Amino acid sequence: MPLFSFFIRLHRDAKAFENTLASVLRSCPAGTQVIVTHDGSYRDDYDLASEGVEFVTVGENRSLAAHWNGALRRACGQFLVVLRPGVELDDDWSQVLLKAFVSSDVAAVAPVIRSGKSAIFGISVDSSGTRSLVTRARDFSLGGTMEAIAFRNDALGWLPAVDDAFDDLYLDAEIALGLKELGFRSSLETGWVVTGPIESMIQRSAAPHGLAAARAMVRHRRLFSRASSAGLWDFLQAIWRGPKQLIHAWQRLQASRYASQDRQVAEQFAQAKRALQEFSASWQNLTSRRAA
Repeated sequence: MPLFSFFIRLHRDAKAFENTLASVLRSCPAGTQVIVTHDGSYRDDYDLASEGVEFVTVGENRSLAAHWNGALRRACGQFLVVLRPGVELDDDWSQVLLKAFVSSDVAAVAPVIRSGKSAIFGISVDSSGTRSLVTRARDFSLGGTMEAIAFRNDALGWLPAVDDAFDDLYLDAEIALGLKELGFRSSLETGWVVTGPIESMIQRSAAPHGLAAARAMVRHRRLFSRASSAGLWDFLQAIWRGPKQLIHAWQRLQASRYASQDRQVAEQFAQAKRALQEFSASWQNLTSRRAA
């Protein structure tokens, strides 16, 4: 299993993408997995595939969430590093990240994204669900942006597939909130400094937030706070390292009233429910044998 998997979404600016990829290939440890998702328009003129870069065609006019899900299904590294084209790494990032992930409850590590005298330290979400950029280290609270962030890959197994309906602007907040509600922490690592297009980040963040995305964010924030989830949460805590389908079972049980809107989600919900029942039965048999 590789130590690191990289995910880069190629979107329009091929030059920015190539600069980002060059910084990754220059500094990554041997065996690092690099996944690049695109809409099918990119031509691999430099034969990067021969260097181990995995190109994944997602399709035209697909959201960032669709690209994210396409990459997440393939990522097999212990840590997943997400970069947006235009962001470039220094040569010491891997050692800094490994130190930042020493604590097992840290699921995401955000870098300082710097350009000139300006810096971005992550994102925050207010009580109404509005996302905003954090420009001071002491204000870091929720998580890092999809411009540059690293995740503990097994922690992401606790999250179901990201909803395609989410606006690109809200994806980082949705993932950060999900990890937070599941008991994980996001950490700001000021020793991990990357360069990035801060001006375009601010411009995108200042765009009007879509109503559908805001409603989805509020729904997500309330999803894990129902009293009925407490017993199952305790059960899943007891099998922290259990199979992923059991972990997903909890999330699907909590989201069951949305399952009828999506046949695939409904099938996954039914499968997860069966897996949970099978695990419960095997656990009872094991308990009975021990008692005997």
